[in-house]
Amino acid sequence: MLVDDSIVARSIFGRVLGSHDEIDIVCEAEDSETALRELETNEVDIILLDIEMPKRSGLEALPDIQARSRGARILVVSSFAEENGPAAIQALSLGACDTLAKPGRSGFSGRFSEILIDKVVRLGRSSRQRSDAAYAVRKAVDCKAIARPSCIAIGSSTGGIPAIYEIIGNLDPSFEGPIFITQHLPEAFMAFFANQLGGLTSRIVKVAEAGEPVRD
Repeated sequence: MLVDDSIVARSIFGRVLGSHDEIDIVCEAEDSETALRELETNEVDIILLDIEMPKRSGLEALPDIQARSRGARILVVSSFAEENGPAAIQALSLGACDTLAKPGRSGFSGRFSEILIDKVVRLGRSSRQRSDAAYAVRKAVDCKAIARPSCIAIGSSTGGIPAIYEIIGNLDPSFEGPIFITQHLPEAFMAFFANQLGGLTSRIVKVAEAGEPVRD
Protein backbone atom coordinates (compact mmCIF):
# COMPACT_ATOMS: atom_id res chain seq x y z
CA MET A 1 0.00 0.00 0.00
CA LEU A 2 1.31 3.45 -0.96
CA VAL A 3 0.36 6.40 1.27
CA ASP A 4 1.66 9.71 -0.07
CA ASP A 5 -0.05 12.98 -0.94
CA SER A 6 2.15 13.36 -4.04
CA ILE A 7 0.69 11.63 -7.07
CA VAL A 8 4.14 11.87 -8.66
CA ALA A 9 5.74 9.98 -5.75
CA ARG A 10 3.01 7.33 -5.78
CA SER A 11 3.45 6.88 -9.52
CA ILE A 12 7.22 6.51 -9.21
CA PHE A 13 7.00 4.13 -6.25
CA GLY A 14 4.39 2.07 -8.07
CA ARG A 15 6.53 1.82 -11.19
CA VAL A 16 9.72 0.97 -9.28
CA LEU A 17 8.14 -1.60 -6.95
CA GLY A 18 5.87 -3.04 -9.62
CA SER A 19 8.93 -4.04 -11.63
CA HIS A 20 9.82 -6.66 -9.01
CA ASP A 21 8.08 -10.03 -9.29
CA GLU A 22 7.60 -10.39 -5.51
CA ILE A 23 5.75 -7.09 -5.13
CA ASP A 24 2.13 -6.19 -5.94
CA ILE A 25 0.63 -2.75 -5.29
CA VAL A 26 -2.72 -3.48 -3.65
CA CYS A 27 -3.99 0.07 -3.12
CA GLU A 28 -2.98 3.72 -2.79
CA ALA A 29 -4.02 6.66 -0.60
CA GLU A 30 -3.33 10.39 -0.81
CA ASP A 31 -3.61 10.98 2.95
CA SER A 32 -3.81 9.13 6.26
CA GLU A 33 -7.60 9.19 6.53
CA THR A 34 -7.98 7.66 3.08
CA ALA A 35 -5.41 5.03 4.06
CA LEU A 36 -7.47 4.07 7.10
CA ARG A 37 -10.58 3.68 4.92
CA GLU A 38 -8.67 1.58 2.38
CA LEU A 39 -7.47 -0.72 5.14
CA GLU A 40 -11.07 -1.53 6.05
CA THR A 41 -11.44 -3.47 2.79
CA ASN A 42 -7.87 -4.30 1.75
CA GLU A 43 -5.37 -6.62 3.40
CA VAL A 44 -1.76 -5.58 2.88
CA ASP A 45 1.63 -6.83 4.06
CA ILE A 46 3.61 -3.60 3.76
CA ILE A 47 2.70 0.09 3.90
CA LEU A 48 4.89 2.86 2.49
CA LEU A 49 3.99 5.91 4.57
CA ASP A 50 4.88 9.55 3.94
CA ILE A 51 5.18 11.97 6.86
CA GLU A 52 4.03 15.40 5.66
CA MET A 53 0.47 15.04 4.38
CA PRO A 54 -2.76 17.07 4.67
CA LYS A 55 -5.24 16.44 7.52
CA ARG A 56 -2.98 14.20 9.65
CA SER A 57 0.74 13.63 9.29
CA GLY A 58 2.01 10.12 8.79
CA LEU A 59 3.56 10.12 12.26
CA GLU A 60 0.31 11.22 13.91
CA ALA A 61 -1.64 8.51 12.11
CA LEU A 62 0.99 5.77 12.31
CA PRO A 63 -0.39 4.01 15.44
CA ASP A 64 -3.92 3.99 14.00
CA ILE A 65 -2.71 2.75 10.62
CA GLN A 66 -0.69 0.02 12.30
CA ALA A 67 -3.71 -1.13 14.32
CA ARG A 68 -6.09 -1.00 11.35
CA SER A 69 -3.69 -2.89 9.08
CA ARG A 70 -3.71 -5.99 11.30
CA GLY A 71 0.04 -6.42 11.45
CA ALA A 72 1.33 -4.87 8.23
CA ARG A 73 4.96 -3.74 8.29
CA ILE A 74 5.31 0.03 7.91
CA LEU A 75 8.17 1.62 5.96
CA VAL A 76 8.25 5.40 6.39
CA VAL A 77 9.50 7.02 3.17
CA SER A 78 9.78 10.78 3.47
CA SER A 79 12.12 13.66 2.74
CA PHE A 80 11.97 14.31 6.52
CA ALA A 81 13.15 10.80 7.42
CA GLU A 82 16.90 11.31 7.25
CA GLU A 83 18.75 8.32 8.69
CA ASN A 84 18.97 8.64 12.50
CA GLY A 85 17.25 12.05 12.32
CA PRO A 86 14.44 13.07 14.72
CA ALA A 87 11.59 12.06 12.40
CA ALA A 88 13.15 8.67 11.66
CA ILE A 89 13.68 8.02 15.35
CA GLN A 90 10.12 9.04 16.17
CA ALA A 91 8.77 6.79 13.42
CA LEU A 92 10.67 3.80 14.82
CA SER A 93 9.50 4.56 18.35
CA LEU A 94 5.89 4.64 17.12
CA GLY A 95 6.17 1.21 15.53
CA ALA A 96 7.54 1.68 12.02
CA CYS A 97 9.79 -1.17 10.92
CA ASP A 98 12.19 0.97 8.90
CA THR A 99 12.66 4.40 7.35
CA LEU A 100 14.03 5.73 4.08
CA ALA A 101 14.77 9.32 3.12
CA LYS A 102 12.93 10.37 -0.03
CA PRO A 103 15.29 12.05 -2.52
CA GLY A 104 14.61 15.02 -4.75
CA ARG A 105 12.54 14.39 -7.87
CA SER A 106 15.66 13.71 -9.96
CA GLY A 107 17.06 11.18 -7.48
CA PHE A 108 14.39 8.45 -7.57
CA SER A 109 16.25 6.23 -10.00
CA GLY A 110 19.44 4.26 -9.50
CA ARG A 111 20.59 3.64 -5.94
CA PHE A 112 17.38 4.86 -4.26
CA SER A 113 15.26 2.44 -6.29
CA GLU A 114 17.57 -0.45 -5.39
CA ILE A 115 17.42 0.38 -1.68
CA LEU A 116 13.62 0.80 -1.76
CA ILE A 117 13.08 -2.56 -3.46
CA ASP A 118 15.49 -4.28 -1.08
CA LYS A 119 13.76 -2.89 2.01
CA VAL A 120 10.28 -3.81 0.76
CA VAL A 121 11.30 -7.34 -0.26
CA ARG A 122 12.97 -7.97 3.11
CA LEU A 123 9.97 -6.66 5.02
CA GLY A 124 7.64 -8.77 2.89
CA ARG A 125 9.60 -11.94 3.52
CA SER A 126 9.78 -11.32 7.26
CA SER A 127 6.04 -10.62 7.29
CA ARG A 128 5.29 -13.97 5.63
CA GLN A 129 7.58 -15.81 8.04
CA ARG A 130 5.85 -14.17 10.99
CA SER A 131 2.42 -15.09 9.59
CA ASP A 132 3.45 -18.73 9.04
CA ALA A 133 4.73 -18.99 12.62
CA ALA A 134 1.79 -17.24 14.29
CA TYR A 135 -0.36 -20.34 14.81
CA ALA A 136 2.54 -22.37 16.22
CA VAL A 137 3.36 -19.56 18.64
CA ARG A 138 -0.22 -19.40 19.88
CA LYS A 139 -0.22 -23.16 20.46
CA ALA A 140 3.07 -23.02 22.37
CA VAL A 141 2.04 -20.38 24.90
CA ASP A 142 1.13 -22.53 27.89
CA CYS A 143 3.31 -22.16 30.97
CA LYS A 144 3.02 -21.88 34.73
CA ALA A 145 2.99 -18.40 36.18
CA ILE A 146 5.98 -17.44 38.34
CA ALA A 147 4.84 -15.83 41.58
CA ARG A 148 7.90 -13.62 41.97
CA PRO A 149 10.54 -13.80 39.21
CA SER A 150 14.12 -12.86 40.06
CA CYS A 151 14.54 -11.08 36.73
CA ILE A 152 12.60 -10.26 33.57
CA ALA A 153 13.80 -10.83 30.00
CA ILE A 154 12.01 -9.22 27.05
CA GLY A 155 12.81 -9.98 23.42
CA SER A 156 11.34 -7.79 20.69
CA SER A 157 11.78 -7.49 16.95
CA THR A 158 11.33 -4.51 14.66
CA GLY A 159 8.12 -2.64 15.43
CA GLY A 160 7.91 -3.86 19.02
CA ILE A 161 8.98 -0.65 20.75
CA PRO A 162 5.44 0.54 21.64
CA ALA A 163 4.77 -2.78 23.41
CA ILE A 164 7.99 -2.43 25.42
CA TYR A 165 7.05 1.11 26.42
CA GLU A 166 3.66 -0.16 27.61
CA ILE A 167 5.17 -3.05 29.59
CA ILE A 168 7.82 -0.94 31.32
CA GLY A 169 5.42 1.93 31.96
CA ASN A 170 2.95 -0.40 33.71
CA LEU A 171 5.43 -2.58 35.58
CA ASP A 172 4.78 -3.05 39.30
CA PRO A 173 7.18 -0.57 40.98
CA SER A 174 7.79 -3.05 43.80
CA PHE A 175 9.67 -5.36 41.43
CA GLU A 176 13.37 -4.71 41.99
CA GLY A 177 15.03 -7.43 39.90
CA PRO A 178 17.01 -6.65 36.74
CA ILE A 179 15.25 -6.36 33.39
CA PHE A 180 16.99 -7.43 30.19
CA ILE A 181 15.66 -6.13 26.87
CA THR A 182 16.82 -7.20 23.43
CA GLN A 183 15.41 -5.03 20.66
CA HIS A 184 16.20 -5.01 16.96
CA LEU A 185 17.26 -1.40 16.32
CA PRO A 186 19.81 0.64 14.39
CA GLU A 187 22.83 1.19 16.66
CA ALA A 188 22.49 4.97 16.50
CA PHE A 189 18.98 4.71 18.00
CA MET A 190 19.97 2.64 21.05
CA ALA A 191 20.94 5.53 23.34
CA PHE A 192 17.72 7.40 22.49
CA PHE A 193 15.70 4.26 23.19
CA ALA A 194 17.41 3.83 26.58
CA ASN A 195 16.66 7.46 27.46
CA GLN A 196 13.01 6.98 26.50
CA LEU A 197 12.76 3.93 28.75
CA GLY A 198 14.47 5.84 31.55
CA GLY A 199 11.69 8.41 31.41
CA LEU A 200 9.12 5.68 32.11
CA THR A 201 10.78 4.27 35.23
CA SER A 202 12.93 5.27 38.18
CA ARG A 203 15.39 2.53 37.27
CA ILE A 204 18.84 3.05 35.80
CA VAL A 205 18.61 2.23 32.09
CA LYS A 206 21.69 1.75 29.96
CA VAL A 207 22.82 0.12 26.74
CA ALA A 208 24.76 -3.04 27.59
CA GLU A 209 28.32 -3.55 26.42
CA ALA A 210 29.91 -6.83 25.36
CA GLY A 211 31.20 -8.74 28.39
CA GLU A 212 29.65 -6.33 30.89
CA PRO A 213 28.71 -8.08 34.17
CA VAL A 214 25.18 -7.79 35.56
CA ARG A 215 24.96 -5.75 38.75
CA ASP A 216 22.08 -5.15 41.15
